[in-house]
Amino acid sequence: MAAIMNTIINCFQKKGPAAAEFRVVFVLGGPGSGKGTMCAKIVDKYGWVHLSAGDLLRAERKDPTSKNGELINDFIKEGKIVPVEITRVRPRPALLYLETTEAVMQERILRRSAETVAAGGAARSDDNVDAIKKRFATYHESTMPIIEIFKARDKVTLVDSTPAADAVFAEVCALFDKF
Repeated sequence: MAAIMNTIINCFQKKGPAAAEFRVVFVLGGPGSGKGTMCAKIVDKYGWVHLSAGDLLRAERKDPTSKNGELINDFIKEGKIVPVEITRVRPRPALLYLETTEAVMQERILRRSAETVAAGGAARSDDNVDAIKKRFATYHESTMPIIEIFKARDKVTLVDSTPAADAVFAEVCALFDKF
């Protein structure tokens, strides 16, 4: 883990033309912080490709030929993070952290779920209060320590994702336009 962290951190230390080599931007935040919303807007504005780890994992677990489908399903149902051996990404990343409160995140998750059901879709198995609480705990235990390491090294770009999506996206655009 330390070797991976050092490799990722080293890519942030490049300046000038080498900084333009970024191929991946990790957008992190708690469940319901606005990651999917911001990524959709980034795709629309910049034409980048969005690969959602959650969407990819949900597709993998539905694939009857997947050797990891059952394992992924068990982790997601429990609100846990899928092991890094399954989700590892190799390209050089940038790290954008969307920060908001658990109350805001929970309200967004429940609203998204209700809107999906109202539109005739099926609610996600982890979009209920009990699973959301487990997801928050997992996020604090597993994701926040990584974010804190990057913060301590001044390698995180933090955006408050509490305001409405358009206001948050304006701030994200101001950052991305500098790339």
